[in-house]
Amino acid sequence: AYSPEEAAQLAFTRSKSTYLAVNLITMNVALNRSRSLVFSTAFGFSCDNYTFAGNYTMENRDGMMHAMALDPSIKKSKLTTSCFHFPLVFDWNIGRGWFISAGANVDILLGSALVYKKPKTTIEGVTTLNPVQVSVTARFGWRRLYGFVNYSPIGMFKSGTGPKIHRMSIGVGIWL
Repeated sequence: AYSPEEAAQLAFTRSKSTYLAVNLITMNVALNRSRSLVFSTAFGFSCDNYTFAGNYTMENRDGMMHAMALDPSIKKSKLTTSCFHFPLVFDWNIGRGWFISAGANVDILLGSALVYKKPKTTIEGVTTLNPVQVSVTARFGWRRLYGFVNYSPIGMFKSGTGPKIHRMSIGVGIWL
């Protein structure tokens, strides 16, 4: 539904986009006596900041998100989301503190906004975002430090209302 030019205008900058998840309540259930296999779940919050690659933002026209050029004096434009975050993960404790995990994250959208700076402007409620995101996750770590990859096969936007974008996050985490 987008021309190649408009699709490029709706692109995000990966190096300036961020993801943060904080789990407030966790639960672990051992699946064997040696505790080498564990099912883990948690309840928390996650936030995403997707920075646009160019001097563009999005606007909803006729139920579909379209690129909108910003004044050249505006320095930054981004899409932000906040979600309830529920990871459902199987952990394999290899030994000597090393582990591998795989599972899914379920994120339920709490709020979203389009934000741009100088002057700071916030437009609340991007209604075309999918209200529930499910992503697969893989982790590899030692003791309380781990690396992770999350990928959502579900599109970020409701079908036919925005660009075909799948959320993906790569990073490090720490259990406190």
